[in-house]
Amino acid sequence: MLSRRRLLQYGAATAAAAALQPVTLAGSGAASAAPKRGGTLKIAWASSPLSIDPAYAVSGDEYMITAAIYDNLTRVDEKFVVHPQLASGWSSNAHGDVWTFNLRRGVKFHHGRELNARDVVFTFERILDPKNGSPARTSVGPIDKIEAADDYTVRFRLSIPYADLPISLGTTYARILPADRAALIKTAPSGTGPFRLAEFRPGAYTRMVRFQNYWDPGRPYLDELWEVNMPAMAAQVAALTGGSVHAMFEVPASYMPALQTPGVSVVSVKSPGFQPLTMNNAEKPFNDVRVRQALKYLVDRDALIKAVWQGHASTGEDHSVPSFSPYYAATTPTHTYDVAKAKSLLAEAGYGSGLNIELWTSNERVGLQELAVAYQQMAAPAGVKIDVKNVPWSVHVATVYKKKPFYANNWFGRASIDETLYPYFRTGGGFNDAYSNKDVDTLLDTGRATTDFKKRKEFYARAEQVIHVDGPWVVPYFTMYTAAMRSNVKGVAVHPLRWWDFREAYFEG
Repeated sequence: MLSRRRLLQYGAATAAAAALQPVTLAGSGAASAAPKRGGTLKIAWASSPLSIDPAYAVSGDEYMITAAIYDNLTRVDEKFVVHPQLASGWSSNAHGDVWTFNLRRGVKFHHGRELNARDVVFTFERILDPKNGSPARTSVGPIDKIEAADDYTVRFRLSIPYADLPISLGTTYARILPADRAALIKTAPSGTGPFRLAEFRPGAYTRMVRFQNYWDPGRPYLDELWEVNMPAMAAQVAALTGGSVHAMFEVPASYMPALQTPGVSVVSVKSPGFQPLTMNNAEKPFNDVRVRQALKYLVDRDALIKAVWQGHASTGEDHSVPSFSPYYAATTPTHTYDVAKAKSLLAEAGYGSGLNIELWTSNERVGLQELAVAYQQMAAPAGVKIDVKNVPWSVHVATVYKKKPFYANNWFGRASIDETLYPYFRTGGGFNDAYSNKDVDTLLDTGRATTDFKKRKEFYARAEQVIHVDGPWVVPYFTMYTAAMRSNVKGVAVHPLRWWDFREAYFEG
């Protein structure tokens, strides 16, 4: 059986925990005294949620809401260590392809019924059913079958050995749903989480209230939790410094000086989050690898990190594995800013006279609009004329993501190496636009089935190299994640994956 130590070596090693320690810039949101009950905490977001169904939520504002309403079997903390949540414990067989999870007893859903193993089976069968079209289908691991051994025991049978399963079950899609309310999940959610949904008003706010019968005694401490829609960053800063909201989900580097004020804490952590320029290689001109390569040579990565992020980012190599990951491998050739190289590749592809393309972006994710405008300017000397199209994030999710041939996107990063690569680059992956490469498929399939770290790293390193050269993304950088909150907000850990958990949150004084 896989021991907890080996499990953490295989799974949580996907991001070097030591490299992800929080760096406090002004004050701290960490707990400093005995938690006090009461109060309403409001967090400002630039975008507005569309879906509060965990199986379909694809945006950070939606993740925060579902994390408050629901629980997972496991919890992945800010150091990427896996803890029990609805599962009291778990184990695997020697081969690593059968995992057994034991459930806590006496856990209640918001509508009063007790949680049982059938709810877990329902949750994952719903995700895995291709007819339902959940983007999580390729993200939760190679699950063949889920069984309820009894009311409090769930067994996952996998198609291959898979050490990352406990991590996968702690991610945003894997919130446990009630099997007896299938028709109400999208409109009247009932979870086992610390807060109940009271009001859902997209474009304005989402209000959640304390669940009095939460299974973890004494928690949550807050009376209410609000997610407030504020598209303008200046308005968010004014609201936070004035005290009408208590946290900002994300702070642009240019606004950080304005928040260096008494009563406000700004916290920054190294993050696997990235912002790729995504090319649909099933459509012209991106179906030609030489065009994809040319566009990778038209980004000055150091200049972007300085201009857009004021140094709060690290260089990306056109795939989704950051340099601080133990699975990272250096790639060649280095994609430096090289107009002559780009023009030569474009000419070879039949675009010697240049390209005219649209690049879609959004001003409701920090840095995304600035990235698009800067790239527009960097590409121009090579004869690439870019028309930047800016839309709200809700419109981006609904009409741009996986629909437009060229767009800037915003990913938070993932907790396991399998989820960091497989859904994006495996043929048919849930986050894959149209990319398909048989060599990448073989390497990712083999990597997820391998438990020896050194061998596993070799497979992923080879996949990173192929994607670097052939893949459909320009990844200029990996961002640090900076959030802000009132200094009297305690018990909130800033998570490198931009996940917010308010179970322990309280107001000091």
